[in-house]
Amino acid sequence: MLITAFGDRHREGTVSMFSIRATVLLVTSLAIGIAAGALTVANGQKLAAGVLAGGAAFAGAMVFLNKFVAV
Repeated sequence: MLITAFGDRHREGTVSMFSIRATVLLVTSLAIGIAAGALTVANGQKLAAGVLAGGAAFAGAMVFLNKFVAV
């Protein structure tokens, strides 16, 4: 076992860019942002409005999940 400066444990020879927690937060927030953008466009809004809504939902989800998911 190798413990990095960030406290992540890895098998020797493997490199991880993100911790599992960070990966879960990013993937979940990305899914929420894509869903919000797709629903906005499906509701009849322009693509630009969908991108803005998706970006705002992604950012909001990241903040919420960062506080919600325990360290």
